[in-house]
Amino acid sequence: MLLSPHDGRFDGPLHHFAVRAYYEDTDLSGVVYHANYLRWFERARSDMLRLLAIDQRAAIEAGQGAYAVADLQIRYLRPAKLDDDVLILSTCTHLRAASVRMHQRAFRGDELLTEVHLRV
Repeated sequence: MLLSPHDGRFDGPLHHFAVRAYYEDTDLSGVVYHANYLRWFERARSDMLRLLAIDQRAAIEAGQGAYAVADLQIRYLRPAKLDDDVLILSTCTHLRAASVRMHQRAFRGDELLTEVHLRV
């Protein structure tokens, strides 16, 4: 039997997506490398679309466009560390016909680690 990855869940307009900081995510000191937050945020967005029954691959193959980040502002507040459980919270802040603005935050417990404002 093939196990499906965890897609997260919605709580009203807020999408919850859990990740864990693995060794591959960290530098030699056990701190998550800054670019890896972008990977986590991308996974959360992709799985949020999957929960909404939006098939990104089908859209690309049909020539209907792609969900590419056009603009991004990120703020690093605290580092995630090896083996931390991190919760990514994502919300749509502005929806237009051809773009969407989102706010995503990474938490370790109640502690805000990183947040990003972006346009897709």
